[in-house]
Amino acid sequence: MKQRIEIESLSKKYTIPSVVTMPDSKGPHPVVVMCHGTGSNKDEAGNLYVQLAESLEKQDIASIRFDFVGNGESKEDYIGYTLSSAVDDVKSIVEYIKQHPSLSEEHMGCVGFSQGGSVMVLSVSEIEEFKCGVGWSAALTLIEMADEEMRKTAETQGWAWLNFDFRDSVRLSKQWMDEASELDLLPLLEKRGLPLLAIAGTLDTVVDCACSEKMVKATHNSLSELMLVEGDHIFCVFEHDKVWPKVIEKTTVWLKEML
Repeated sequence: MKQRIEIESLSKKYTIPSVVTMPDSKGPHPVVVMCHGTGSNKDEAGNLYVQLAESLEKQDIASIRFDFVGNGESKEDYIGYTLSSAVDDVKSIVEYIKQHPSLSEEHMGCVGFSQGGSVMVLSVSEIEEFKCGVGWSAALTLIEMADEEMRKTAETQGWAWLNFDFRDSVRLSKQWMDEASELDLLPLLEKRGLPLLAIAGTLDTVVDCACSEKMVKATHNSLSELMLVEGDHIFCVFEHDKVWPKVIEKTTVWLKEML
């Protein structure tokens, strides 16, 4: 069962467009929170998160996917999107889960794609309810998204244009740049030590697959796993091959075991 809802942010300043996918069986169900990547939306490239939600549902696992500030159906300006705002959005989703009788706060996992993978690490390091994390093409560093000219512009006006080839340009805030420049994820993974599944493409030219290997090693957890596939940053989802279904299958099986 799929339901579109608006979840109130903890700040109560805006609502978060979300989709809850719930198994038909009796709950409370384990639940997975999905964090999308840069400039994307809750369905992700090629509907990868839709596919994952449906796969999890078949295993009696619920999921919530949602739009970060300025993305998808969000009514907010992208300039309000920062790493800290993204983590606050995840916390808002977790609070919703705690209040939902059919969702189990005792069995929660978090999935993140690309920059969403960075947000996943930040979130599981702060939110104790998460029992495990999954990173798809997860990024260890982000500041490279803002070149020197963008940073200089942001210093004077508080933001700079961030251009995409798949959506309109957005205003990237100086706060995002400041937070991204201070990002240090490996110590967070080491401190929390949660099980982590990291999946990356060996042909990825956006985020080096070595980032995923470093993340897994940092957890020092015997349940953590690294899966490398012969695919690009989005696992060749728009091409006629069998890369992305393997990613869905592995993620589902691993989360079933962890939750």
